[in-house]
Amino acid sequence: PNTTRVSQCPINTYSGIVIGTDTYSCIACPVNMMSAYGSMELKDCSCEAGYSYADVFTCTACATGTYKADTGPGQCLACPIDTYKNNTGPGECTTCPVGTSSALALGGKELTDCICNAGYFGTENGECNVCGLGTFKNDTGIRACTTCPDGTTSALGSKELLDCDCNAGYFGMTNGVEISTVYYSH
Repeated sequence: PNTTRVSQCPINTYSGIVIGTDTYSCIACPVNMMSAYGSMELKDCSCEAGYSYADVFTCTACATGTYKADTGPGQCLACPIDTYKNNTGPGECTTCPVGTSSALALGGKELTDCICNAGYFGTENGECNVCGLGTFKNDTGIRACTTCPDGTTSALGSKELLDCDCNAGYFGMTNGVEISTVYYSH
């Protein structure tokens, strides 16, 4: 029997004694673990990206809404704000679509955790579209945009009533400042 360690085990294996024998051989790292070429001990096996240690020799998949980008020690981290990850294990957090942000303090677990920003409204198919000319929306969510008062208009994506400016020929408040119309005669 081979009673000396194998020094050139391939990647994802380590030199160890085969159970029930006194023979050294290259043994595969446990599930979801990997090692470098020439690893000599089980402790040289470490968790793959997307997995973190449950105990010394067991790696578990990162939960939805979490990620771990690197191989080795370390815990799964919550996805950053305005992102989500809807699968377990390896993978990157996905950026919320344009016009949305994550409703949670950190990233979400599903696309539905990305909600419409102020200045955007929700559609039946779950998309967020910019509020049109002459409208505004000052909160997040799918609610419709509000029409500016008569005689006023606003730019695309307006977020508050103060964004509604007087039309030509009207007077009143624009961005909180009183304005008046100047009339010219021929």
